[in-house]
Amino acid sequence: MSLFVSLLLALFLVSPITGQSGDMEQNCSSAFKVTYPSILLANIQFQFIVDLPPYLDVGVPLPENINITMLNSDGILLFSGSIATVKDNGMADLSHTFTDAPFDDANETLHMGHHTLTVKMIDQDGTELCSNTQTLLSIPGWLTILPPILTAVIAIAFRQVLLALLIGIWLSACLARQYNVFAALLRTLDYYIVSSMGDFDHAEIIIGTFFLGGLIGLVQRSGGGLGLANIFRRFAKTNRRASIICFCVCLLIFFDDYTSILVVGTSMRTVMASSGVSKDKFAFIIQSMAPTMASFIPISSWIGAQLGYVSSGFDNCVSVTPNKYSPFEIVSRSLPYRFLPILMLFCVILVCILNRDFACMLTSERESYKELHRSTQAIPPPVPVSRPSVSPPLTEREARGDRQELHCSSDISNNDDLEDTSEGPLSPKRGVPHRWFNAIIPFVIVIVLTFSGMILDGWWFIRENNKDDSNERISVSITNIFGNADAMAAVIWSVCLATLILSVMLMVQKILSFSEVMTSWIEGVKDVIEPLFILVLAWALGSVITETQTSNFIAQVLRSGNISADYVPVITTIIGYFMAYCTGSAFGTMGILFPLVIPTVCHLTDDPDIQVQAAAAILSSCIFGNLMSPIADLTVLTRVSTQCDLNSHIKTCSPYTDSVVAA
Repeated sequence: MSLFVSLLLALFLVSPITGQSGDMEQNCSSAFKVTYPSILLANIQFQFIVDLPPYLDVGVPLPENINITMLNSDGILLFSGSIATVKDNGMADLSHTFTDAPFDDANETLHMGHHTLTVKMIDQDGTELCSNTQTLLSIPGWLTILPPILTAVIAIAFRQVLLALLIGIWLSACLARQYNVFAALLRTLDYYIVSSMGDFDHAEIIIGTFFLGGLIGLVQRSGGGLGLANIFRRFAKTNRRASIICFCVCLLIFFDDYTSILVVGTSMRTVMASSGVSKDKFAFIIQSMAPTMASFIPISSWIGAQLGYVSSGFDNCVSVTPNKYSPFEIVSRSLPYRFLPILMLFCVILVCILNRDFACMLTSERESYKELHRSTQAIPPPVPVSRPSVSPPLTEREARGDRQELHCSSDISNNDDLEDTSEGPLSPKRGVPHRWFNAIIPFVIVIVLTFSGMILDGWWFIRENNKDDSNERISVSITNIFGNADAMAAVIWSVCLATLILSVMLMVQKILSFSEVMTSWIEGVKDVIEPLFILVLAWALGSVITETQTSNFIAQVLRSGNISADYVPVITTIIGYFMAYCTGSAFGTMGILFPLVIPTVCHLTDDPDIQVQAAAAILSSCIFGNLMSPIADLTVLTRVSTQCDLNSHIKTCSPYTDSVVAA
């Protein structure tokens, strides 16, 4: 029995966590370390890191300049380079990264199978100082692209992004652990996922998103969003005005896509119906606006995930191309290139202002207009009050879609403020007033303090950096201030203060008790757990894809096929549309594409503008599924909040969204 347990443990632990394998000998009197990738790709260059010993022997310092060479077991020279051991400021420089091993003319020697590589440290006289020997496995490069492809296929086929990401991590870990499926399973659970959560920047994003979810939960439970919608409801006297007001309310509730759809859908439903706006057009407006605003505005529930994906994607290629911009700068600079949300916003504006429709939406609007026309005719005139005006029959011009504004009858337009009759832990509490300032005040605090906090944090960073003469001096400018600011830290500060102020306001108004405030905050946190877990798995997938050098293989294929880096954003956009529609998940699409596309484009070019455009292509195309995919959670929420027919909703909104995509 003990022998069986020993064999089982040996099987599990045959691949070390560090990713280095094989025998290693050091004939240098001091430590001389060489770090290789977990696996090598056949006939593709790889990166290795050399850590020099501080001394050759007791009292014997390193030469100022030394040569590094790499040979295989046949003695063929694979790499040679010269490095300096002292920086310009006199400090020791003991760690060096090389990204172009082996030489181009030696690539063919790196065939599939095991290779024994020896790295030697040689002084200027040709004397060998010390060496490091390791045995590594080389596999076909095309194997490394299978896990992310299978991740996308599983997500599409089973409509389960979490399952797809888990399987993708495990499959990539199988390659990194040299085909050991049991060790790969253990490392998936105890190393890749755990390490992705343990990173400081990742932990900061998780905590910030938790706090923001709790604040949104308080706003929903207090009825603040519903009170804000009721203010605008009083001005919706015609179908054109109702559409414009619905659009404006969506603009105000920009901070979260779920909140926007639920609040606007439930609060404006009666208003839109009494104004002659069809359920399908109502559904189109709120579902188009919710993901567009949340993904485009830098202060929303999406910003944490966006910064996380961007940060992890560029961190994975920092050794190839130094990252010129911070994650916040990349997200900000990508805004002009996010054509889908920009064009979608203009499309909704035109539809609301011009009040013109086409295709299936025109048919739905005609039916809604006729239904309201019949209902207003059926209303008996009140006595002795004068008879309310009745809309005339449809004219030829109205039948073509250029409808005149339909005025609501007085008995419909003068309803009391709307109540949310839905039941749920975050539904507005019954019997309490829905006050608009309970929504406006906390989010104004978040917006103002976040930007103020970023300015303060960025200025403080530059100030402290310039105090140290050994650091490169940074000029004080708006770009540098925001570029060096910790955006998530500012979000955490502002959200915590807004939550505290809103909690006091709600208790003073006797809308919620202290226990109800805590319960609502926790329920709000629960709502962001699933997207956050998707984000954590996406981080883990990105780290293991980097470890298996998938982007190296893709870059090699693109270079061999003479595909310019200029076409990567276009190709990424097309792939993003397809994945987002099939999976219905913007976060899942970002999680799969960022760790694959960004390192690839960094290998192809060091142009920061093209790298930003590639990131923008992902951030833009990922919302396509949220706009019209029948399996997207936003589509389901839209159907519930507007009480529209799902098939009719997809059929009527598709021509508009497809037209924007084609543009």
